[in-house]
Amino acid sequence: MDLTFENFPYTRPRFDEYSASFREELARFREAASAEEQGRALGRINELRTEFTSMYNVCHIRHTMDTRDDFYEKENEYFDQQMPAYEGLVNEFYKLLAVSPFRDELEKKWGQQLFTIAGLSLKTFDESVIGLLQEENKLGSAYTKIKAKAKILFRGEEHNLSSIVKYEMDKDRAVRKEAAEA
Repeated sequence: MDLTFENFPYTRPRFDEYSASFREELARFREAASAEEQGRALGRINELRTEFTSMYNVCHIRHTMDTRDDFYEKENEYFDQQMPAYEGLVNEFYKLLAVSPFRDELEKKWGQQLFTIAGLSLKTFDESVIGLLQEENKLGSAYTKIKAKAKILFRGEEHNLSSIVKYEMDKDRAVRKEAAEA
């Protein structure tokens, strides 16, 4: 079986369980006695992050493709609430990473970019704004839903703002112009 986006499995991450696993790895990272131990914890943290963000991305794309799908509407609402909390967990990790006594060894294995990203994130995120970020996500989702309701008649077919984009990006200038004016 070929794995395509249509049949890519989606499972809602249970944030309470996810958060507990993430915090366990944070404790391992914090208590590590060597660069190797911290590196292993960092690897597990990255795996956890990949699992969570993969499910978020699948949900977000499927919801954006059809904002009328009740299942992905509810999943999107779930992520609107959970993503700021997820960002808070990642920020906790970045705080530990920034003060790691094994930074030089970790940089050799994981690269300087990770530390640059961590430093920038620490300057731009504060847990006190999690509630505001949740509200921002909710408003962004409402805006996406409004945009999806737009009805554009183009060449005898009804499109929304997302589906007309392929014509606005067509190689033929006349098609692009026609789509933009539709």
